[in-house]
Amino acid sequence: MNRPDELAAAPAGAREVVTPSWRLTVPAHVTAESPLIAVPTIHPRGDRRVIRCAQDALNAGFRVRFIWLGADDQPATDPAASEVILPKARSLRQRLGVIPKLAKIAAAEPADLWHIHDLYLLPSAKRWHRRTGRNVLYDVHEYYGLVYAERLGIGGAPGRWLNRAVNRYQVRAARR
Repeated sequence: MNRPDELAAAPAGAREVVTPSWRLTVPAHVTAESPLIAVPTIHPRGDRRVIRCAQDALNAGFRVRFIWLGADDQPATDPAASEVILPKARSLRQRLGVIPKLAKIAAAEPADLWHIHDLYLLPSAKRWHRRTGRNVLYDVHEYYGLVYAERLGIGGAPGRWLNRAVNRYQVRAARR
């Protein structure tokens, strides 16, 4: 959760949405009619990287709807910053297993665009984009290829190949 000393002073007319896991400042110009960004992610509820991006979206005039994994807390229901909370995953296998459900919930939202942070959601995001014609914003992480090669214990030439393949896939998918 963001600490109060990390938050800039709220602009006039802004209000805060606060949960046990995160806090966002909603500018006065964001209303229930503002465009909606769906944010499906396997990151845990309140992940600071996701929250920082959501704050930027709010500042730009968008509403945000998180679909993520977390505790059994009450989800935020504010029209500008709301969430769907799925059960917390205990392993990477469980996080990967919930991807179809995350994508299904996000696809059911009346979202103007998706913002994804997970390589694993790229196939679902691409399908949603093809079906709706709406855009997807994806944070390309140039280190993903290295991370997966290390996690799988793949070194040498095969590890370098995996690194390049993952990075090419991300960039190609994000370009579209």
